[in-house]
This record gives sequence, C-alpha cells and structure tokens, in this order.
Amino acid sequence: MRNIKPTHKPVKTFYAELKQYESLGATNETEVRLAFATLFQHYARQNNLTLICEKSLRTPQSTTIYVDGMLTDNVFGLPRGYWEAKDLHDNLATAVRQKFDVGYPQDNILFTTQERVLLYQDGQAVMDVGIADVEAFAYRLGNRSALEWVVDQYRVKTDKRSSIVNDPNRADDETYIVDLIRKVIGVSLETVRIVEGLSGLDIGAEV
Repeated sequence: MRNIKPTHKPVKTFYAELKQYESLGATNETEVRLAFATLFQHYARQNNLTLICEKSLRTPQSTTIYVDGMLTDNVFGLPRGYWEAKDLHDNLATAVRQKFDVGYPQDNILFTTQERVLLYQDGQAVMDVGIADVEAFAYRLGNRSALEWVVDQYRVKTDKRSSIVNDPNRADDETYIVDLIRKVIGVSLETVRIVEGLSGLDIGAEV
C-alpha cells in the first residue's frame, strides 16, 4: 500500500474540489462523489487496482444491488474492496445498517461523507475518522502513518497454515477498536502540532 500524505497533489485537489462543491451548495452524495471517485482511482492505479463505479452485485437474498465503487485486482479480476458514498447529514451508522440489511458487502467496505469515513471489515467497524483531520496521516511510524499502522495491525486475520483466526475485536467492548483509533488520531494531531511549533523556534539563538 502506498503512503498517502496530505501534501500529495491528488489529496490537495480532492479537498479543493470539496470546498468548491460546498461553495456552490452541493452537499448531496451524488453531487460530490466524483471527487471521491477521482481520489480513489488515483491511488488504486498505484496498487494495480481499478475502481469500477456503479458496480452491480448479486446479494445472498438473490437481489441486485449497485455499490458506488468496487476496487478490482487488475491481475486476477477479484474484488478487493467496496465504497459507498452517503449524504453529509445522514446518520452514517444507521445508513450502514440499512445497507447491510439488504445484502451489501460487509468486508473491506468504505462508507464516506465529506467529513467522515467508516471502514468495515468482517462486519465490524475498524476505522471511524473525520477526514477533515487529514493531518492525522502526517505523523509517521517508520514508513507508515500511525493510523495506517493501527488499521493494519487491528484487523481480523486467519493463519493460512493453522486456520487460526486472530480477531482483535473484543466481545465485552464492541467499540474498543474505534475508541483506539480515535485516541491514535488525537495523539497524531497533537504530535504534528507540537513538531510544527518546535520548527518555528530558534533553538540555537543566544539568550
């Protein structure tokens, strides 16, 4: 997975487009999702994936649904993730449950508004972040942001040899991972602010 930084041109263009939409009074999901699709497609190509918009899928209930986007592996043609855009003023948790109830995929699916992103894996929310806080990705742990590290480590994994499932979710605390991510975002933002503040100090100046 490529590093995504707030200084990257596609990211800056994405936020500029959202601001332009807002100035024109466009807040509906169908009015602004082109900005999301363009951003997703850019980074999908870097990972040998293709974003297919308005992709039709058959559900377990034998009905047809249309996801706003499906990330497809360019080599094997397999689905790697899904995307659904929602209105800014939607209750996102309710909208997600309604989608799942009618058969939408529950693994590796992003639900987005202009201000928030929810990532679900195996039917569990593993990321809930306000995307206005893009600076959260600027705090790095090695070659990844702290947020990227948490999302990678705290996901359901199955060992290929033993078939043992490593599930970081806690049955006694359903919001554990979401709360953890919120804390990591808070620490990341505060660390970035502190570092930026230090950069303005003349440490070598004589007293």
